Amino acid sequence: MALLATQPAVSAYTLLGGKWNHTSLKIYKHTGYPELNYAAQSWNSAGTKIYFSVTYDTSSEIAATSYNYGNTGWDGATTLYPSSSAVPYTSASVYFNEYYVAGYGSQKRQSVMGHELGHSVGLGEALGAVLMNPTTQGRYDWFHVYTPQQDDINGVKAIYP
Repeated sequence: MALLATQPAVSAYTLLGGKWNHTSLKIYKHTGYPELNYAAQSWNSAGTKIYFSVTYDTSSEIAATSYNYGNTGWDGATTLYPSSSAVPYTSASVYFNEYYVAGYGSQKRQSVMGHELGHSVGLGEALGAVLMNPTTQGRYDWFHVYTPQQDDINGVKAIYP
């Protein structure tokens, strides 16, 4: 008698529960860091339906701002409107804390900015060598991740099939 067992599909990505009703998103760039452009380009080339364009158009869906918020413990943050679980999102704000990111190298800054862009499309935190790892130390210092990894991509494809 043979016993056949199958493994369930496992994913590390987590979803916030909301999504945009379109996949072409404009980012209002209110920061001098070119790494925001690199982060957007890395998501654009990841093979998902999401496409970011970085612009100085204040009517963009996503506003990206860098400012010295001080010794807060966070180097990046994202706020989704109306909320992270609402469908559809109507706007998002991503913040980069100059207190930390000003001292980072280019790839580490891109890691923070790419991570926050992941949140802006509905991805939650995930552990491991992925862009959505919740800490910059875990994501970049330990794993040297600064672009979307396969699990991050799978998460976006689950939201926007």
